[in-house]
Order: sequence, then C-alpha cells, then structure tokens
Amino acid sequence: MEILRGNFLINTKEEAVIANEIFRDSEYVGLYFSASWCPPCQMFLPRLKAMHEEAQSRQVKLEIIFVPSDSDNQRMTRFFLEHHGPWYALPVGPLAVELRRKMQIFSIPSLVVLSNKGKLVTRSGREDLEGCEDPLETWFSSSDKRKNES
Repeated sequence: MEILRGNFLINTKEEAVIANEIFRDSEYVGLYFSASWCPPCQMFLPRLKAMHEEAQSRQVKLEIIFVPSDSDNQRMTRFFLEHHGPWYALPVGPLAVELRRKMQIFSIPSLVVLSNKGKLVTRSGREDLEGCEDPLETWFSSSDKRKNES
C-alpha cells in the first residue's frame, strides 16, 4: 500500500485522514473501485455495506477505501457521503488512476482485499460477495492460517 502512504483520504464526516493511520489501525483494506454514475456499482453497494457490517460484528479489522472512476470530485463526494458506508474515499485524480492501473482494474465495480502490509488476500472480492456463502471466512481464515504458519 506504499502508493497510498502519505496521501489524504476523506471519511464520511468530510474529514481528511492520512492513509497511514488507516493501515496502522486495520488488519485488512478493501479497495472498492467504483463510480457514482455506474448502475452495477450502485447495485453492489448494499452487499458491500452488509459485508462491512458483518466484518465489524466479527471484529475483523477491515477498512474500505473507495477508489473512484469519476471525473467530478464534487459529484463523487456527494455520492460517497449519501450512499456509501462508514469508510474512506480517495479523491478523484491521478492517484486513483494510478491505483486502478497498479491493481489491474479493467471493470467496475471491483473489490480488491489486501492485508494492511499490502499482501493480496483476493482480487475477486466482488465475485466472492456475490457467490460465496461466507466470503469473510474464505478470505480471512486462509489469511489467519498463513499468519500462524509463518
């Protein structure tokens, strides 16, 4: 997650938060690639919110960062504040474009889950949420096993 370190994100209170704090306080980060104008993204959002709530109830330290494909920062921010869950958003701009490129995102919505150290947990977060009975168990039990083996 070096690409985000030192950069500011916004939270749902419209406060600027440095990305380093998010990584320090969480075990996992979900990068949610989406856009305010995207109907499939709007349809996926309730599943993402429900998964995030379930993660919190299981005490999984998972933070979500919305990485927008929007071109208008005001429109994106308004949509984020009105419709997203209690997580963070990267401003519209070159950093969001670079993160999409680095994560090889070719369609939205997409969800990539990483450890707070940047190790890949899954690239297929959207598909897992739509198809797995318990994606949290799938993602994090295997990550916990890898931690215990090291």
